[in-house]
Amino acid sequence: MKKTMNMRSRNPALWSGALILLLGALACSIGCAAPAAEPLNRESWDVISISGARVGCVHAITRKVAEPEPEIVTSIFSEMRLKRFGATLDFRDAEEYHETLEGALLRATSSQSGALASESEAKVQGAKVIVATHTGGTTHVTETAWDPEAIGPEAQSRKLRESGFPIGKGITFKMYMLELHKVVTTTITIEGRETVTITGKPRKLYKAASVTDALPGMVTRVWFDETGDTLKSVTEIMGGVETLRATREEALGAATSPDPIEDLAKRFMIVSNVKFDHPAAVKEALYRIEGPIERLKFEDRRQKIESRGPGWALLRVKALADAAEPSAEKPGPECLAASAYLQSDDPDIQRIARDNVQPSAAPAQKAKQLAAWVSRNITKKDYKVGFASAKETVLSREGDCKEHAMLLAALLRAAGIPSRVAIGVTYWNGRFFGHMWTEAFLNDWTALDATLPGDVVDATHIKLVAGAMDGPDAGASFIALAPALGNLSISVQEFK
Repeated sequence: MKKTMNMRSRNPALWSGALILLLGALACSIGCAAPAAEPLNRESWDVISISGARVGCVHAITRKVAEPEPEIVTSIFSEMRLKRFGATLDFRDAEEYHETLEGALLRATSSQSGALASESEAKVQGAKVIVATHTGGTTHVTETAWDPEAIGPEAQSRKLRESGFPIGKGITFKMYMLELHKVVTTTITIEGRETVTITGKPRKLYKAASVTDALPGMVTRVWFDETGDTLKSVTEIMGGVETLRATREEALGAATSPDPIEDLAKRFMIVSNVKFDHPAAVKEALYRIEGPIERLKFEDRRQKIESRGPGWALLRVKALADAAEPSAEKPGPECLAASAYLQSDDPDIQRIARDNVQPSAAPAQKAKQLAAWVSRNITKKDYKVGFASAKETVLSREGDCKEHAMLLAALLRAAGIPSRVAIGVTYWNGRFFGHMWTEAFLNDWTALDATLPGDVVDATHIKLVAGAMDGPDAGASFIALAPALGNLSISVQEFK
């Protein structure tokens, strides 16, 4: 194995804040999936734990309103306090669903504050659903076909109660998942009965497995009582994400704990079996990756699978310069389009893209010029930002790898260069940490890392998934990564 000199320092960040959004999605939708039967005006509190550490709470309220038309409103509020590379992050999310008394969804809203800041509203209008997302002072509107079979939270609960809880059989329904802004199909299969301690008392509950087609490979265990009220849930990601019914005082205490969960960076890091003295100089490496990898998008020009089996793959990664010949693959229009988080049509982003490239330069040279601008101009490189859009980063000039990657992707599109965002891991100080970078289509997809600038992205960058960030939310592009959170191992087989 040949080792060469390191040309730059490295300090990669955690996996995308999009996955923190996903965590919030799981906490909210699972913890409050099936409220109690009657009366309709009710509320509940749940504690959120990750790997046994209490990190937040969920507060759910269901009520019947009469004006302007009779409808049922379900409000779900969640709070979490997490640490990342020593920085404490507070996340607050509010979701609200409006449905008819028969269960048809009318509209749904979501608002994130704290380390994640955005607002969105989905309105069902006949055969369409119109979603408006507000982030970074901009508004992005999308319009898609609506599935009339989708039902609201109260109708979901009613369907579960009316099933009679048949052992071994699945109860299936369609629902609108606000975190992904799409209709998904959920199946809950009753497995039996089990005694669980709830607020200090033993309760004999139904145990079930819940799966959603939008989260393939991810199973959530839920425990609920005879009314269908979910009192406990466990999802095996990040060492185990749990919601548990609690008193108001217990739940609020978990959300405001002065000692939040052990640093999330440690939850995601993967100890390397080989020490790279100069990771930036690694030109090629062969890795054995193990875990729930079936949905991961490994292969591209840089990365090739040499062999694989159930739950493992041998992946060869190379540090490659620009492609000399055009690829047969062509990027879709979504890789040039503005979106809620990549506001390439924003005047400020367009101005930066115009003013910081040489008009006569080739696309590859323009891409490198924009990557260098991002590296220089995100002047406050810290981990306190949860997940900012490109526009927010232009205004704040702060963030970690996520903000570098997102801003560069938007600037590339503003310059007419197709782009997408990659999420994976890279090596630092004996470990592989979650990391995010940008890919530009320059004859073929070419990796660009504005966080760790250099002529060529080294072979310790292992991409797991990539996405165009073309929807109204930040998490959908990386949904395939969810089952792998905290469940991957990587061993270096060889490198040069």
